Amino acid sequence: MRPIHVVYFVSYYLDFKGSQKSLLVLLRGLPPEVSAHVVFPGHGACVDAFRDSGQSVEVLPAPPAVDTFGGGLLQTSLIQRGLLLAGDVVPYGIRFARVLRREAADIAHFNDTRSMLLGGLGATFARIPKVWHVRGDERGLGHLSATAAGLADQILCVAEGVRRTVPRPFRRKCRTVYNGVEPPGAAPVRDRQTLLATVEPPLPLRDDLVLAVVVGTIVPFKGIHHIVEAAARIGARTGRIPTTRPTSALRPRRCATWRSGSRGGTARRSTGSEHPTSSCFPRWSGSDS
Repeated sequence: MRPIHVVYFVSYYLDFKGSQKSLLVLLRGLPPEVSAHVVFPGHGACVDAFRDSGQSVEVLPAPPAVDTFGGGLLQTSLIQRGLLLAGDVVPYGIRFARVLRREAADIAHFNDTRSMLLGGLGATFARIPKVWHVRGDERGLGHLSATAAGLADQILCVAEGVRRTVPRPFRRKCRTVYNGVEPPGAAPVRDRQTLLATVEPPLPLRDDLVLAVVVGTIVPFKGIHHIVEAAARIGARTGRIPTTRPTSALRPRRCATWRSGSRGGTARRSTGSEHPTSSCFPRWSGSDS
């Protein structure tokens, strides 16, 4: 019996970060009865990383009109979306369907929402099952999330919290599968002073204060709000108000798109201007973002 052959479509190819790294961990752990082929819509660091790891890789260039990043599709009108669908997405889907048929694919896996929107029609044309991997909060994507969910036959969510952000009519398709990790052979060991010495700008802390470190890309919907809320609770209980502060200025434009109340609760958008990513950190009463 031949292996189940899965074609993985990865739309973010310029860099090699969270969702792409998570997928590569998955591919490295596939059992012998599953084979993989990875398709990208363009050349970039992610393509090189997958190829260097020994994966079967192919680049199927996407039309320039849809090979863009930064959330521009959310700002387009209904007419513009129709033109993109007819003039770019459908023709690209036909090309991707040819790849799927050539590969004799049994399943098409789409690594994120953008991947499903760009390549999902191709799997529909090829008449093979479509798996959509949901890796973050979908509530800010509106009809685009609903479109991706409608195209999918199965939806994999990386956490139960993520599952609850999938449009309600499609949650019956969802299954929660947590991301795998590849721990390093030996964890680096640094004392408190050595760690603080690497922070720019300097972060002076008294020795009697607890130091909690959160590592991640500072963009919306990455769970940053949890550490801010935790800081607020510590302040409420102890009377000492801790400070949470970003130490990177990654993707400030995306951070600025986080709308007030997007996560519910009592959060309101920070008006701080001391750091370009301050709008990624909602302000809770009793905490300082």
